[in-house]
Amino acid sequence: MLIKSLVISFCIFFYTCAFASLPTIDNGKLVFLNGLIIPLGKNIVLFENKNVALEKKLPVKYSKSALIIPEWDRVLFIRDEFYFEGKVTELTIFSFNGVPELPALKFSGDYFLLKNKSTFLIVDSNKYIYFMNKSGGLLSKVTFNEIYDIGKSKDEEIIWVFSFVIINEEIFTEVNIFSYEGKQIDKLYFKNMVQFPFSYNNNKYLINIPKPDYPG
Repeated sequence: MLIKSLVISFCIFFYTCAFASLPTIDNGKLVFLNGLIIPLGKNIVLFENKNVALEKKLPVKYSKSALIIPEWDRVLFIRDEFYFEGKVTELTIFSFNGVPELPALKFSGDYFLLKNKSTFLIVDSNKYIYFMNKSGGLLSKVTFNEIYDIGKSKDEEIIWVFSFVIINEEIFTEVNIFSYEGKQIDKLYFKNMVQFPFSYNNNKYLINIPKPDYPG
């Protein structure tokens, strides 16, 4: 009984310590382990009149959010600025103690996390993909004419990028396949919608290829 009680006590202590070692998001605030507090919020309006914001070349409104990633020992702080036309995202990577890893990354697009691989992707202006490590270091940059969609395998080993190209006056789906570090593995072209089997590092994947079409 004594051993059982000790085991239970240790488990409770370990769980409590592990939980306490994470930053928190509470009451609209991001709180780091060193006590640093960053207010969060959605759709904070800067200009009621959108035309004034357009004239000043400033955002109409902005949002601030955060994502705590225990697997990386990092926090992503995201500031989205909404302009009269379009959105700009500013992403800052912090340690759990509130220390920024690098200057903020600014882009017009989206980002995708590969938590198991400690990497993430930034898609900028539908033309560029940046493969980044968990501290914001650049692993690889790839340029496209125009990105249609992005997918990833469940094990996060490979990423595929769809775009549409015209070859001999016919439109095709171009599929670029990358490793999670941004190394190009293959480039393929498809004329029809199909499920395409693909093998990499002795693993088998099934990629759903969309029907080629003009974007929009």
